[in-house]
Amino acid sequence: MTPKHPLPRSSSPCSEPPRKRRHTTGVPSSPFSFSYPYVSSSPAGPSDSPSNPFGRTYTWNLLQTLPAPTSFSKHLPLRFQYVKRGVSRETREGIYRVVQVPQSYTLLHLKSLIAFLFGGAYGQIPPSPDDDEVVPGHVFELKTDVSLYPPSFKMGQIMTGTTWTYSSSALDPYLYHPDWESEDGPTPKENTEEVVEDERKWMAEEDLTIAHAWPEGGDITRGIVYKHAPNLQIHITINTNPISSRRGKGNLPHVFSACGLVYLEDPSEDDELEDEDRTALLDPENWNDPEDAFAKYYRRHIVLPFGLPEASASVPSLTFSSSPLRASSLVIIFMFLLAVSRHAVPRPRVPASSLRQGRSRNTPPPHGPRSASASATSSIA
Repeated sequence: MTPKHPLPRSSSPCSEPPRKRRHTTGVPSSPFSFSYPYVSSSPAGPSDSPSNPFGRTYTWNLLQTLPAPTSFSKHLPLRFQYVKRGVSRETREGIYRVVQVPQSYTLLHLKSLIAFLFGGAYGQIPPSPDDDEVVPGHVFELKTDVSLYPPSFKMGQIMTGTTWTYSSSALDPYLYHPDWESEDGPTPKENTEEVVEDERKWMAEEDLTIAHAWPEGGDITRGIVYKHAPNLQIHITINTNPISSRRGKGNLPHVFSACGLVYLEDPSEDDELEDEDRTALLDPENWNDPEDAFAKYYRRHIVLPFGLPEASASVPSLTFSSSPLRASSLVIIFMFLLAVSRHAVPRPRVPASSLRQGRSRNTPPPHGPRSASASATSSIA
């Protein structure tokens, strides 16, 4: 049975000062809880990174393509375990993918890889943390001191662990601020809520790599929990089952085994996808052939993280004011404009209204869902 992948619809712990959060939701008592960590709408730290003076725009330019090829011996064999609340396990190993992944992949690459493996929606606009009726965005939890359930009970699932950092392009308070576009400031509700210290650490998805999650290689006491939705998680751990060795080098993931035809999102009637089959043994060649299938998928469907100046170009529903520039980027832009102005030829001014109209016309159209057959055809072309 061939799974079909629909097009998406849509180095260590840092030592930052404690941030503040509103005491409206408690921190999950269990490291594998399906609840989400609450994110403050008022970042308490600077937006610039001394280690990246060019700002996140420079980093984003490096992420337009996959990292440089590395030896296969440096790639890590990871097990991606699909965990959905309310869905009973029908086989001993459950729904999973065993994939060899380059250690140079960032969490941004990893998020795209998860969508590639499980055929889910990717890159949707995050909701406001104040909206209780909207499903919150995704979040990565990088863990140490991981203990797994017994293989005979819940194979591949993390039972306990200590989260040393969180990462989310949708929920990170440094990247997403629902009050940026508000001219009236905080609402009365925000002024009356209790503020408490929060020791959690947040790092950007493009700043964390697989090597950060497993700095010593195949350490089975480390893992990642990707919370896609309140009832759906992907537990990522080191694979301990035998796999065939590979020689050479590359920068693409390689699927060794897979079980369970499922989707991250519930398919609509118009998606024309195969029905879910949680017990189906899947052919790895569905992902490995053609060899550059993931590279094409990544180039087509990569979505700019929030907080970058070009976010509105990647997500059509955002305005250009949705993603404020960081101070370091503003300094560089000012210096560049100052140098250019000394040699520039005077030009007639363009009315601001014309600029706004042109910007609107240049906004790319939203990508609607396509059938899986169309997706497969476009990825091979």
